[in-house]
Formats: sequence, C-alpha cells, structure tokens
Amino acid sequence: MFRARSLLVLAPLWVACSDKPPSAVAKQITSRTDLIGGPGALGEVGDYLLANDQIRVIIQGAGFSRGFGVYGGSLIDADLVRTAAAGDSAGGRGYDNFSEMFPGFFLRAISPIEGGISTEMAEDGSARVTVTATAADFLYLVQKVNDVVADTKDLIFTNEYKLHPQKRYVEITTTVLNQGTRSVKLPSDGIDSLTMGAEFTMPVGEVILFGAGNKVFAPGAGFDLRYTLERLYKNGPALPQLPGLVTQFVATKGPHISYGFASGVTEDDRSFLKRTGNTTARADDLLIPFIFSAFTGAFFAAPPAVLKERESFSFKKYFIVGSGDIASIRDVVLEIRGAPTGQFSGVVYDGETLEPRPGASIVTYDANGSPYNQHTADATGRFKGRYEAGKYTYRVVDEGIFTTAPVAFEILADDTTPAEVYLATPGWLNVSTFDASGRPMPGKCTVVGSYQGLAANKPGHEFLYDLVVGESFRPLDLVPDTTDARTREFIESITITDGRPVRSRLRPGSYRVVCSRGIEYDTYEERITVEAGKQVEISATLHPVIDTTGWVSGDYHLHSINSVDSFMPLDERVLSCAAEGVDMALSSDHNFVTDYSSEIGRAGLEDWMQSMVGIELTTLEVGHFNGFPLRYDPGPTTKGSFEWSGRPPAAIFDDLRGLGKYGPDRTVVQVNHPRDSVLGYFNDYNFDQESGLPEEETSVILKPEGPEFGPSRFSLGFDAIEIYNAKRFDIMRTYRVPEILPPPPLPPSIPSPGTVLRDEAGDIAFPGGLEDWFTLLNMGHRFTATGNSDSHELLDECAYPRTYTPATNDKPPKIDELEIVDAMKNQRALATNGPFLDVRVGGVGMGETASASNGGVDAEVRVQSAPWIEVDRVRMIVNGELVDSFAVAAKARACVGRNPAYCDTLVDSLGSFGLHVDVAKDSWVVFEAIGEKSMWPVLTPLEIPSLQVADAVGGIAGAFGISLNPFGNLQPNRVTVAYPYAFTNPIFIDADGDGAFRGTGTSGLGLTSRDEGRVAGKKTRVPTLMSIFEAFDDAN
Repeated sequence: MFRARSLLVLAPLWVACSDKPPSAVAKQITSRTDLIGGPGALGEVGDYLLANDQIRVIIQGAGFSRGFGVYGGSLIDADLVRTAAAGDSAGGRGYDNFSEMFPGFFLRAISPIEGGISTEMAEDGSARVTVTATAADFLYLVQKVNDVVADTKDLIFTNEYKLHPQKRYVEITTTVLNQGTRSVKLPSDGIDSLTMGAEFTMPVGEVILFGAGNKVFAPGAGFDLRYTLERLYKNGPALPQLPGLVTQFVATKGPHISYGFASGVTEDDRSFLKRTGNTTARADDLLIPFIFSAFTGAFFAAPPAVLKERESFSFKKYFIVGSGDIASIRDVVLEIRGAPTGQFSGVVYDGETLEPRPGASIVTYDANGSPYNQHTADATGRFKGRYEAGKYTYRVVDEGIFTTAPVAFEILADDTTPAEVYLATPGWLNVSTFDASGRPMPGKCTVVGSYQGLAANKPGHEFLYDLVVGESFRPLDLVPDTTDARTREFIESITITDGRPVRSRLRPGSYRVVCSRGIEYDTYEERITVEAGKQVEISATLHPVIDTTGWVSGDYHLHSINSVDSFMPLDERVLSCAAEGVDMALSSDHNFVTDYSSEIGRAGLEDWMQSMVGIELTTLEVGHFNGFPLRYDPGPTTKGSFEWSGRPPAAIFDDLRGLGKYGPDRTVVQVNHPRDSVLGYFNDYNFDQESGLPEEETSVILKPEGPEFGPSRFSLGFDAIEIYNAKRFDIMRTYRVPEILPPPPLPPSIPSPGTVLRDEAGDIAFPGGLEDWFTLLNMGHRFTATGNSDSHELLDECAYPRTYTPATNDKPPKIDELEIVDAMKNQRALATNGPFLDVRVGGVGMGETASASNGGVDAEVRVQSAPWIEVDRVRMIVNGELVDSFAVAAKARACVGRNPAYCDTLVDSLGSFGLHVDVAKDSWVVFEAIGEKSMWPVLTPLEIPSLQVADAVGGIAGAFGISLNPFGNLQPNRVTVAYPYAFTNPIFIDADGDGAFRGTGTSGLGLTSRDEGRVAGKKTRVPTLMSIFEAFDDAN
C-alpha cells in the first residue's frame, strides 16, 4: 500500500537518530524552495521531486521539454543532498549539472498523457513518480519511418522512477502495454520494405544528455569515447548487431557531482546485445552506439517480437548520482549487481612540499590494460573506491605535470589495498596585459610548445596527449612537420586576464608565449623556460594597430553555461570576449535567455565591452535562429524561451520578435549556419541554390510530415543570415571538385576540376551559404550577412569571426543597440576574422545604393590588418560572379590615428585601391579579403570534426536502401587551419536611373551546368536520431 507524505514532515528525519531508515519522498513541487540548484537546473514549480537522505532528482511535469528533448516527463535535475550553506540544494542552491534523460523506443520518444504523472510512497520507505505516456515522434522528420517500423497507436508506456531510502540511485522501470485488441509486431512486417529482408531487432534504450562540464567515461574506453567509437565503426558487426561500444555502464566526472547510467536487464531474451548474437557481452551490458556533443545513446533492451493484446513487457535501468568522480558511480554499480569487492584507497601528495594535491585524477586499468575506474582526490588528497578482486594499475593526471607511469596494485575481496602517491611539482606562469599607457587591459596569453622529432603528421591524440586517461586536448598547428620546430607546435595552455596578474600551473619545459587582444591589436611574444616549483612572469604591452573609428565589432552568436553543450561560466564567457577585443557580445544560449550585463559590471569590464540579450531558438528539425535584442525576464527557469516543436518557421520568427526589447519591428531575427547538416534551415527545406526556392523532398520514406514542413512553410521572414560561422569554411562556399583530389575512397567517376559537385539527380551535393545569399540578393531580397564565432568554450575563440557595424559612438559604454539593429536590417555590416575592409562604391557604403553613369561606377577599397594577419588578395564579386581579383602588396607603414606615438614602428595598413565597376543593369557588389597563412597561435585550427554518423550507421542505412555518402572523401574538408577571411555586405548599384535597385534574377552565380559534375547516388537526410545529434554538434 502507498500513502502520501509531506516533504516538510520528513525532512527532519534525514538528520534525526532512528533505528528505521528515513523514508524517501515523492511530491509535486509547489514552492521554489523545493527546487534543485546548480548550473544545469531546469526544474520549475509543478514538476515532481524524488528525494531521500542521499540524493534529490526532479522529473519534469507535462508540457514541452525545458531540456533538449520535446516532451515532459523526463528526468531533468539531479544532485546530492547537501547540508553546507554553499551547496544547500534543499534551499534552491546546489551543483546540479544534468540536462535530461528519456527512453527511446527505436526513433520514438514518449509523451505524457493528460493527468499521467503521479506520486506514491510505499510502506518500505521507497517513493516513486510514475509517468504514463503514449509513443510520440521525437522528430516529424522520421514519422514515416516510425510508422513503417512499428505501429504504436495501441501501446501505452509507463516510466516509473523509484527511489529507495539511503540509496544514491533511481531505479527506473519502463513498461509497454498493448491495450489494443490485436497483436503488435515489434518490428512490424513493414520493416522488410526498408531492410530488404535483412534481420532487424528493434533496439530500446535511453537518450542521455549529461550536459557540458561532465566528462563521459565508459569502462573499456576511459574518457575517449569519441575515438574509441570511430575505431569500432571501421570494423562494425553485421546486422542484426549494431556498431558501438559494449560496456558495463556509462558515467561522468565533474566538479562536485557525477552521474551514471546502467542497465537493469538481466534476462538474455530481453537483452538487446544477447538477442542480436553478442556472445561475449553480459545481459546487463550497454551498447553505446553514439556520443555527440552533450548526447549519449545507450541501447540495452529488446522487446518481444510480438506483443499480444493486453500483454506488456518491461525493462529496468538505473540512474546514479555520485560525488564528482567515476568511483562514486562504480561503487553503486557493484552494489546493485552484488559483486564481491575489496577497497582501493590512498592519499596524493606533492612530492616536494608533501602537501596534499586535491583534484588529482587517479585512473585505473584492469589486468588487460582496459580503463576501469577513476578517482578524484578530495580536499585532503584522499580517495577510495570498491573493486572486484584482481590485478590493476593506476596513473595520475594533474594540472601542470606530466601524467605518471603505471603503478601496479592488487585487490583482494573484503580487504583494503592502500597507496601513497607522490607527484612531481608543477611550474607556474603569472601573466598580465597592459595598454600603451600602462593601464591593465583585457588580453589573452597563449603558451606554445613544440614536440621533439617528427610525428609523421599524426593526430595529436596518438602521440601528444592521452584522451583515454583524461588528459586535455592540446591543439596542433596543422602545419606539415619538418625539422623546423616552428612546424611542430602545439598549444600547452591559454590564459585570459582582465589585465591584472593571473597565475596558472604549467608543465616544466621551454615555450614561447604569445599575448594578444584580438584583430585590432598587435601581439607580444616572449620565450620562457619553466622549472618545477618556480614561477615565470609575463608582462605584455599591446597596441591598437588598425583604425576602426566609427565601427563597433560584435559577436552575435555565443554560448555559456546556460547552454546544454557549454560549461563556460558567465564570468569567463564575458572575459574571453573582452580579451579578444570585441565591443559587443550577444548572449545566444540554446533555448535560454541570458543577460551578461551583471557579469560585465561585476568584473569591471564596462569600458571594454557591452552586451546584448538574445537567444538561439534551437529546434531539432527546422533550424537554429537567433533573436535580439530581447527583454530579460528573470522569473522563469529558461528566462523566456518557448515551445518550437511542430511549429512552422514563420510562427517561430513572430514569437522571437514578440520577445523584442524594443518591439517586434526593432528585433533582429538571424538564421544561423543555414547549411549545417540536418539542422541548417536551408537544408531542412531543400532550398535550391539555383532557383532560390525550397523544393519538395523526393523520397517517399524521408518526406517529413508535420505542420512545419513543406515548401509552403518555408519563410523568408528573417533579417540576417549567419553565413560565416566559426571556422566552418566547409559550409560557406559551394563545393567544387578540387585540382588535387583527396585520398580514397572516391566516387568511380570524378568530374573535372572546378566543377560544382552534384548527385545523380543533378542537385548540388554541398551547397554553401554564401552562394545561397548571392541567389537571394539576385532575387531582390535584402538580407544582411553576418559572421560569428558560435563559441562554446575557450578554444572556440570568441569573435572569430566578428561582425562590424557603423556607430555614432563606438566606445562600449556609449554603443546604441538600435544603431546595431538598424545596421543588421539594412546590410551595413562587415564579417571578418582579421582583415578590415572599408569600401565605397560611387561614394556610398554597404547597404546603400550608388547611381551608375555611362555603364559603370568607381569603387575604392581600403584594407587593413594587424601585423600578425597576412592578407594576400582582394576579390570583387558582382551579382554572384567573380569579376576581379588583385594581389595585395606588402604592408605599408602608416599611422592609425588612435596611436600617433607608434606611427614609426607599427606596420598595419595595406593601403587603398581604386577600381571601376562595369554594370549593364542594376547590380550589387561584394568584396572579399583573403589570406593564405594560418593565424596560429592566436587563432587555433579546426582540428577535430565531429564524429561522422555515416561511419556509425552506414551498414544499417545500407540495409534500409539509403546511401549516406556516395561521394567518399570528395567533399569539403572540415579539418583546416584558420586563415584570414573577410567579406562585405553588398553595395547596390542603380544602373537604369529609376532611383532603386531591383533584383537581377537567379542567374550569374558562375555555377556549372546541372548536367556536369554528377556522381552516382544521392545525398540525403538520415532517418536516425544519431544524425540529429551529429548535426547539433556541428552547429554548436
């Protein structure tokens, strides 16, 4: 029998003395004091709380998901019970950093029915929240695939979240009931039409969004799931098995909190791995088929082949809350599975000072050398954890030292193995940055090392750092290795400062330190040698070297800790932008409205930067859209975000404008990365670059259903297009066959160099956003093109690229937001990661209309760049076609006005160029500035692209009759150095004298014929959740 109880009555029992364990609690939240606090907190009044004396979790109520799913009823918050004032989760504070978790039934999720969430508490002290739901499409994009695979209209789902007293895990049981009057086949007979008769077992599992800041670990892979999965994909099993990592559980490491997930399936006939013929796996093992961005997939259960009327099946799993390391998760997994264990415990000391080394990470390996566990040393340097009997080794990772060599130890059941660990002493670096007057000024100092010998141009994870043990990624220069040490460089560390000294640990060695402050400043360089236990001082003076008077630089796409895929604290977010010299920073967290202004004020950065409130409205199937400047409502958890699923773009645009700070007409809607995989707006609606119109999906099975799809739902109701996103040159320009072909695999028939690559239907294989914009301009549509960093962390540098707009007063405290709005709506913007272009055509600037006489108009182009940024050529594009390209001479010595004292020493100006633009009709002109030399080390390369879903599901997609990648390596290269690039918005030319520019039509992009460049096969959207996760990672 279950009975309801009050949390307020039970709370004192958690600290009282009693022979009976205190009961767990389940209740609907009626007060914000019952919520869980922390960087990932999403709970609201009306949600449901499960709590005992160990942990607290929140299940979202009905409605649209506040995480990154679609529906309510999912687990969204989790933390330990904390009694200290600094982390009192019972009072709304805490360390919750979990995003969301929900069951996946093939490609469907579940949606709670009306009144379908209930709470109960049992006589044994346990409590539960039960969610009753129906199957629902996670994506309308794959609705037809779902309908073919399984008929779920008669199925009822219940998800029971059960918490026992004194336990750190939630026992979750999902039950599927056939309430219909006929049997349901799982999968249905229709699956044969997709698999062509190949055997297929329906996978059931969980979609877990651990959230950024949680380092994911799995036994067998350690912290390197990304490359472990890539290796497994290359030799993946045949159907019915799926490619992926087979592991005992999956867990995370994080500050103050960790999370784990394990299967509770124990019967072979309910285990997905056993049902598909994996003879080495245990029934309760997990299959991890993908990990993208904040998403982790886990398959572990399989339904019966036939579910008869009124019959049901269930599968169990466990969600575990730990104290910040993997060991606190594995302890619980071993407890659940009843394995006999011993204990491994120890203390970590500094080998020189003998002081404890809190935060050190101890990673253990089993007798086969496979990653097994991880401990984080506490404030006293101590660690402990349970182990199965056997032989192991450990290594220690800590900031400022080289990872230790393996040390062996042995565990005996019911015994303790002690360890004393002595670590090397780190070196120290203390940096500060100043302006020419000696005033502290925000800046960035990059520590650059070089590796010994030739590494045969291998990726860094193979020789420079060990991701398995949890070492940090260290960017490489991506320059072909030679005997010259400057071709074998990596970044050891990056420090940002408000100008005042910042001290950090550094591994002993020789380095060069490069300090910078963005593209308007020079750099400071100094060579240093760091010794153990000693500190090196760097005091860098930086000078502005290009004249941008009257222009405001802005980054209008930034993420912080309020995005599911970023763990960058707000203070670090704003400081990182100030250090790059950007004037305006727009907050654009995923479905979360953030205000940076208080952080800027708290840090004393008002003289250096200003902020604007915005959002990136992030959908899963119709694109990503920024809205700004917005009102900030501090009340709701998501601060003003809204439901997007099932809604057409025009409605989303209207709602974004409805949040506008200055009203709908003075709110900018920006389409972000329109050609980024399945989450690019133009890709989702099959926008045709040649006609300038959206086209119907030709595939019957992949034609999306739902109220937001179809060409008629495509809307041009936006103001700006983010053409230049981060370092994603691969989605900027339409791909043409290169002069030098990439290595195999390649299509059997390769078009001639310079040809636009097309699929067998003649459609452009890899359209670029820049040419899309050209097409829209030719049609007479006036959209402003922008460039933004889409930064999520320090290595995704803020303001590379950035967008310049004209301003009456360009001093950050005096910047007028409405001037930026006006510029964004009227094509007065320059997108650049380095070169600064000032252009005039017929005496007018960007966004304006010049009058032509005698068939042409004169133009003047002035190019500037800092000494560390080399510009090689400027190109002129008229109506989408390259008309002229000219080399840029060596930089001339010039005074930049703001810094007359440095006129004799600074080299910054590339001079001005006069030219004539011939036009026979109304036209527009855009200028590009391009450099061929890397901007290293101030700007890092794009070195590690996201894991390609084609590798993961190629065999499955082939069985479905879908070719994921008919082009092989003949496609844009996503691995690239960051080279200088800038482009202007158009200057329009009135050639016929009627006082206005009118569209020229869609011709003139210089694209090759539809009959040229065709390759057998068709590039298509992939009907799997994994493609969505990959694309989400790409877009961030």
